[in-house]
Amino acid sequence: MRRGLGRGLSQLRGDAGLEPAPTTSTPSAKKSKAKEAKETKATKVTAPEATPAPASTSPSLLPVASLHPNPRQPRSHFDEESLEDLARSIREHGVLQPILARLVGEGKYEIIAGERRWRAAQRAGLTQVPVMVRRSDAQQSLEWALIENVQREDIGAVECARAYQQLAQDFGLTQEQIAERVGKSRAAVANTLRVLRLPKLALEALEKGAISEGHARAILMLEGETSQLTLLSRILREDLSVRRAEELASQNAASKPKKKSTATVLDPNWLPIQQGISERLGARVELNKSKKGGHIRIEFYSDQDLERIVEALGVSLD
Repeated sequence: MRRGLGRGLSQLRGDAGLEPAPTTSTPSAKKSKAKEAKETKATKVTAPEATPAPASTSPSLLPVASLHPNPRQPRSHFDEESLEDLARSIREHGVLQPILARLVGEGKYEIIAGERRWRAAQRAGLTQVPVMVRRSDAQQSLEWALIENVQREDIGAVECARAYQQLAQDFGLTQEQIAERVGKSRAAVANTLRVLRLPKLALEALEKGAISEGHARAILMLEGETSQLTLLSRILREDLSVRRAEELASQNAASKPKKKSTATVLDPNWLPIQQGISERLGARVELNKSKKGGHIRIEFYSDQDLERIVEALGVSLD
């Protein structure tokens, strides 16, 4: 995805013997499927029998049936058309990049990275695939799977958020630790996690691509599920742009009754400032202007969330 993003997969694989045959060249992770199909003819992955695979730095040919998906795989959706395209490429060129897996039992391997290649190889009729076997625990397996998907831009916002949440809940990682592992800023991780606060219908719309992350952020500007779903309905019905959705969300928030009669509607020029602060802190922020000055309201949802915001503000508690 970006250079210097976390620990690159080439490092995780060991950088050695990544090809099933010396004449095969590994395509860049950023090349499209169309370009992959046009690569120079490579040696197809075939062998009379599978080879045993202890942890190593070179690929081994393993039966397709000996592999199974990682139950913690952050990517849950695989586009059918894309899989068919890859399967056609594999029939012609073979699997150009080994699958990364870990041994979990006698002759059984759990896929760390490359489930899409594994699925396509089955459709292509392959009985064996090249596999790099690595020693790892469940946490490392999830981290590596997440890194691969983030680098390849193959993971949606909701899937990514759920993977971050799993790293936090199952393994006790802080947002800063997650950010370090995937090569993101802490604010970016916090903003991604915010999408999980969306109502179920909005989450489903984001997963299906019916709305964008920008639309999701606009929806989260509103308080209450009823208001959020009303905006979602308008976005879908009227095909609203992100900017228009943000304007409606701001107008909705400003139109609510205020406790103090001195409060006024937010100056439109303040909206970019409010959004900028919100994105920087990874939290819901409201700027409220009064006759003299105004105030900033920052929401947090846990002690850990508060500590993160305090750190983001550069406040030292020592």
